[in-house]
Amino acid sequence: MTQIQLGMAAAYRNSLIRTRLFDGQGCSSQKWIHTTDNRESSNLQTIKRNYSGSDGDGGTNSKGDNSHPVTKIKNNVSWMMNSIKVPQITIPDWRKFAPEEMNLTESVRKNKDKIVDSLVLKKQQFKKFQMTKKQKSDETNSSTPSEPKADAFSSHIQEYNDSIVSFYDTSNLNGESQTVIKVKVNEEDIPPVTKADSKVDEAWLSRIVGLGFFSSAPTSEAQDSKPVVRKDFVSKASIDSRTKGLVHNLKQASSQVSKLKRTEDLCTHLIQFPDSRTTAMKEKCLPTLLRLHKTKHRQLKAEVSQALSLVGYVHPPKGKGVRVLSIDGGGTRGVIALQTLKMIQEQCKTDITKCFDYVCGTSQGAILACLIFLLKVPLAEAEERYMEFSQMFNRNAVYGTGKLVWEQAFYDTDLWEKILKMNFSEDKTMADCAKDDTCPKVSAISCLLNVPKMKSFMFRTYNLPPGVYSHYPGNCKHKVWEAIRASSAAPVYLKEFVLGDFIHQDGGLMANNPAAIAVSECKLLWPDEPIQCVISLGNGRFEPNLEITPSKNAVKEKVAKIIDAATNTEVVHTILQDLLPTSTYYRFNPYMSEDIRLDEKRTEKLIQMQQDTEMYLRKNEFKLKCATEQLLKQRQPHQQALDYIKLKADSSFFADSKIL
Repeated sequence: MTQIQLGMAAAYRNSLIRTRLFDGQGCSSQKWIHTTDNRESSNLQTIKRNYSGSDGDGGTNSKGDNSHPVTKIKNNVSWMMNSIKVPQITIPDWRKFAPEEMNLTESVRKNKDKIVDSLVLKKQQFKKFQMTKKQKSDETNSSTPSEPKADAFSSHIQEYNDSIVSFYDTSNLNGESQTVIKVKVNEEDIPPVTKADSKVDEAWLSRIVGLGFFSSAPTSEAQDSKPVVRKDFVSKASIDSRTKGLVHNLKQASSQVSKLKRTEDLCTHLIQFPDSRTTAMKEKCLPTLLRLHKTKHRQLKAEVSQALSLVGYVHPPKGKGVRVLSIDGGGTRGVIALQTLKMIQEQCKTDITKCFDYVCGTSQGAILACLIFLLKVPLAEAEERYMEFSQMFNRNAVYGTGKLVWEQAFYDTDLWEKILKMNFSEDKTMADCAKDDTCPKVSAISCLLNVPKMKSFMFRTYNLPPGVYSHYPGNCKHKVWEAIRASSAAPVYLKEFVLGDFIHQDGGLMANNPAAIAVSECKLLWPDEPIQCVISLGNGRFEPNLEITPSKNAVKEKVAKIIDAATNTEVVHTILQDLLPTSTYYRFNPYMSEDIRLDEKRTEKLIQMQQDTEMYLRKNEFKLKCATEQLLKQRQPHQQALDYIKLKADSSFFADSKIL
């Protein structure tokens, strides 16, 4: 037997083979041959020795036929070997499953539109998230390095892959999704998918997800946007802990340099988190600041003055009561208010900045308030600068009309911002103005547009005392030029001003006469002090002869009347005149010989408005004299005594450490 035949005989071990054996004489006998692991070779040798023919291969007998039993076994084994067919394993080409037209399975084809819409929606959400993240990081000047773009892209692609796979994997619909981005679908909308089809779908989706993410498919309506967690969010506990630490460090400071540095840190913290002033006052920072305020170190005293203003501490007024100045809006007609201030200063025979405790302005009134009372520019120089400002209203009518259509602003807004930065110190904030003790408290009023109801916004140089809240939102962290830009953003004339989360426009839309707001703020700052004097400066009024017009007015006339009603200043004047004592409230709003536009730039017209103002003040000389006398009333001795007692009470504390 050959080696192959022996091997096949061994393969049938543990099996019984029943064979009829024949001898040479034709006699037959039955034998059972059982091949096992230990005896298979010996049994095969016995069969070969007893029943093989004369030839050595054991295949045939001497007669040459195939009737020998061993030959039958051999033939059976050979037949079985030939009948076994080894399967030919071939690996199919994957390209056959993904031709150019992307032969999708039935389940993917039915939901192709949903996939595209989902990818486009996620692309928009990702872009919005990136823009929000960039804006927040710019505002907070975060020192945390940004993630590499490649890593952010790969991680975002992986999220989309997981989301799409879970979208089609029906086996995990009842479980909780482990991906960050979830797609809401109904289970009955997804057809059953076989395991093989699911693999093909996932492979195809993983290939097209990159293309779908950057495709220019038409955008769909955004669904409920997922809330974005702000990375710059700081808990109240962390803010309070930081505030306590800064106050404690200020108390422990010994050298002048250390006191200066820690006072600056406290001011920066209070500007960033105004509500932390309540915690600072509870930690008794006021006695420390009041004692430091007595120092002769000029820079330290300035920082301490700013810190006192930021914690909400208010010094007593310097007069018999609170003296208030309010300046209306009016464009280039602000020369009228400027001329009135010059006459008041001549009557008082003192610097105008020392005559008031609180100054409030709208639009051009904010310009004059910041220019005269914050930058301490003399009135003569302020008049020259104001004349220069009026030249920015010089623009070709055709070009301006085109800009009005495309940018909703007739004049060059960029030029106006450049002028403001040059004249009002680009880096100086409203809070920095509190470093000067001789500077009164100043506020500029703008109007918020992107709120459910239009509301006035106040740019302050101070913080209100802890626990005191105003009807008007505002803060002191913005720059001076930004406050003026927001307050003077007159519709049609200049663009609206986007500052932080708010869109600002001219404050005259809500409070063109800010006298009432100024009185309200003074009641919050000095609740126990009387109102000594309120001077309200208007920017001229033109009273035409009473004539009956036709029943039908032109559209231009209607628009003009609506604007005039919105910017009317006499309604507030009438109310305050009835509420405040006659010896307290004074309104100066000269009559003009002709109606002059807000953007008038001709020199002869500006001079004419000054002459009209001088004539009005000469006719009301007695009224002007009474107003100046009311302003110059000094604080009474008993009031000075009460101020001294209050200051000592605020300065006393139980600490044993020496501050100075």
